[in-house]
Amino acid sequence: MIRRVITCCFVLAFFFSSQISAQEKSPPGVPLQIKAKPEALIAHLQQRIPQLMQDGEVPALAIALIREGKLVWHHSFGFKNAETKEPVTDSTVFEAASLSKPVFAYAVLKLNVEDYPQSFNVYDSLGEAYMVNNEKELAMKNYQKSLELNPNNTSGVEMLKKLQGN
Repeated sequence: MIRRVITCCFVLAFFFSSQISAQEKSPPGVPLQIKAKPEALIAHLQQRIPQLMQDGEVPALAIALIREGKLVWHHSFGFKNAETKEPVTDSTVFEAASLSKPVFAYAVLKLNVEDYPQSFNVYDSLGEAYMVNNEKELAMKNYQKSLELNPNNTSGVEMLKKLQGN
């Protein structure tokens, strides 16, 4: 259960990164910039979170949106106890650990592919994640898609050759 809660929290945190073009990169130390207005982002989160929780079998989570160092919005989703249907509140304590970074990264990359299906970079990055996880076929599929979108992607060419054993 802890992994599921952490995974969903990470997915939601990086959901914000999917609001940024995969081609844009900030220099180190520059805060993440989201183009969406808070109201639109909040509405999108309220709509997407329940489905993400269901898909990930996450029973509960709490999320906060912070802009310029100020709390803009916070909300709790799900239940503390599935049997009693006691809802999560602002005072619910969540346990957290660093157990699900790979799952989180994978989920973020999948969201980026959904949001930017014409960006070669998102497929290249997802291919790399699959490769690191020894999922050769999925890695090759994503590198191939990356190269369809950008035949000049030298990283994709090199990684595909490596996966094919050339």
